[in-house]
Amino acid sequence: MWYIHNYVLMQLAHRYADELLLWDGWGAVSLPGGPDDATLDLVDDIANLLIAVESAASPAEASLLDAVLRKRYDDDERLHPGTSVTQYSPYGGPPMTVPIAQGPAHHPIRGGSLDG
Repeated sequence: MWYIHNYVLMQLAHRYADELLLWDGWGAVSLPGGPDDATLDLVDDIANLLIAVESAASPAEASLLDAVLRKRYDDDERLHPGTSVTQYSPYGGPPMTVPIAQGPAHHPIRGGSLDG
């Protein structure tokens, strides 16, 4: 179950241009053994929003739902990586904190120039 939970979070991050590796961890990402009930509820809600955006009846509806999803992504620290991730080695090495560059999703355009 934890890998499906993490897949939802990875899809959300990729939707907003945060390109991460399958073995990167941040915020609500969990390890085998799984997340707590509150985190499960959060990720279930996000999964439902992702499905709603993709199955919206019209582009206008999709845009409105995407705005709700984007606000959740930006406002909830558990949903997006910050300036670093915990990298879990696919080869069994010890976990390590790795700094990451902020993706374009975190550099909104204001007044015709990048703020960031």
